Amino acid sequence: MELRVEQGNIAESDVDLIVINLFAGVTAPGGATGAIDRALNGAGGRGGAGGVVGGGAGAPAR
Repeated sequence: MELRVEQGNIAESDVDLIVINLFAGVTAPGGATGAIDRALNGAGGRGGAGGVVGGGAGAPAR
């Protein structure tokens, strides 16, 4: 596994995985999380709001 920290436009990154934060109750994220959400046509916000992605230790993505 290779781990890199870079500065730039996250939505234009050529990577296999991007980890973003999405706090409980947030359906319209901002910042880098918002940029990724917009690039995915709102899938991140919908996933969090619909309970598809959960939080907490050991919580699985459904």
